[in-house]
Amino acid sequence: MGREWNKVWHWLAGLAGSLIISSHLMAAPIEATPEVRVIVDVSGSMRHNDPDQLAAEALELLVALMPSGARAGVWTFGERVANPLPLGPVNMEWRDRARALAPRLVDYQQYTDIESALYEAAVAEPVERQRHLLLFTDGKIDLPAWRGRKPNIDQASRAALLEEHGPWLAEEGVVVHAIAFSDEADLELVERLSQLTGGSRPRWRLPKRCWVPFSLS
Repeated sequence: MGREWNKVWHWLAGLAGSLIISSHLMAAPIEATPEVRVIVDVSGSMRHNDPDQLAAEALELLVALMPSGARAGVWTFGERVANPLPLGPVNMEWRDRARALAPRLVDYQQYTDIESALYEAAVAEPVERQRHLLLFTDGKIDLPAWRGRKPNIDQASRAALLEEHGPWLAEEGVVVHAIAFSDEADLELVERLSQLTGGSRPRWRLPKRCWVPFSLS
């Protein structure tokens, strides 16, 4: 893998380990076990900003380390939002289906609708337990022009995320964490979403231009 790849791999292992340990997934009663909803950006710019497919590596490692019995699902988004792996208990079948998603992560779309992705993942199968949304993205909101005047529609979507969706997600017990695969990402947006919903404030610089405001503690 090389030196830089090893750094990324060790970081991903630490991320997945913190997911398990700080959430107490293995010891928590069923009604208290958090749900993990992974949301992966498949917009066209990911081809450039994530050429080594670190998003796929992150997902693969999370799949490997997720304890059996936890609940998790995977969403993808670009211009459209899809749910190729619906929420379900983590078992051997779930892991196999998650590992088979790799081709879907390079099925790129032109635009980036972060607002719809977060909303659709959050409201899918509403539950009383806490929900953690892990957003893997590389960029800023970029909506297709047919939806309205640019950049007004992008700015309106960003404002809605911070002024409406963020507070609502916090009230619903949904915590947003983000991994940004480019220094061109809207780091202020993902950091503020994390703060609004109880995620972490720090950011760490990683190889391959990855920024991570992430913690489940």
